[in-house]
Amino acid sequence: MNALSTALAILALSSCSTAAPAQDAGGAGPRGPASRSGASTVTTPEDHLGRPVGGDGTLADWQEVSSWFVQLAEESPRVATEVVGRTTEGRDFLISVLSSEENLGRLDEVRADAWTLADPRGRSDEALQRALDRGKVVVFVSIAMHATECAGPQFGMEF
Repeated sequence: MNALSTALAILALSSCSTAAPAQDAGGAGPRGPASRSGASTVTTPEDHLGRPVGGDGTLADWQEVSSWFVQLAEESPRVATEVVGRTTEGRDFLISVLSSEENLGRLDEVRADAWTLADPRGRSDEALQRALDRGKVVVFVSIAMHATECAGPQFGMEF
């Protein structure tokens, strides 16, 4: 089945630090193909932080982690990062989507197909078959659920 041919990974990022809220990552909408810098390489997490991820005695704070995902979306045509809300501490709640340029270009369609397959009630046989035929596998990875889980967001940078 062609839905297994391409995986779509979504990283939901939430805060694990108590640092001051990050500056707004640029407003609504995904940072994706329209905002590319044309770079042929992407900045590694280690280069972005200026130190190894998870090094002894160091923790990346939310500003460092979230700004890397925003930068990654600006540098790679295969990443889109968008602000989908605010955390309880006022930080941007981000989702980064990693996929092919083709899939990112039709992300709304990929999401609609996923919704159709997740809840097929009331859908026609044709709509279900269309979602099966053109749908993509979606993998959702939440790299932090609780405020005290600081390792997940850091190592999510290396996922």
